[in-house]
Amino acid sequence: MTFKSSYENLDEFYLQPNEIQEEYLPLSTLTFEFRKMKEIHIITPVKNSISLTLETIEAILSSDIKVPYRYTVYNDFSTEESTKILAEKAKKSGFNLINLSEITTNPSPNYLLILQHA
Repeated sequence: MTFKSSYENLDEFYLQPNEIQEEYLPLSTLTFEFRKMKEIHIITPVKNSISLTLETIEAILSSDIKVPYRYTVYNDFSTEESTKILAEKAKKSGFNLINLSEITTNPSPNYLLILQHA
């Protein structure tokens, strides 16, 4: 799995039409500049799927992101084994790990809570 973090090929990514625009537009046509951003917050919600999660984490951390960012993985009631692996990876790699089981007793999925916490 490969994630593109370079902003050079924005024509590959499109904004969907809405009531303001009538057709798909390449993101490269946007006028904002990423370099003016103070910080972005990248979040990854997780429940098990540990191998895909570890690939995602590696892709984010090895990306050539041009603006300051913080990266948080939200563990949404993964198994004890997956939680342990995530904790070890967070300690080695330096991303923030939030175990939702320490915040709520509400069972997964907790997407709204993740967005509110982020």
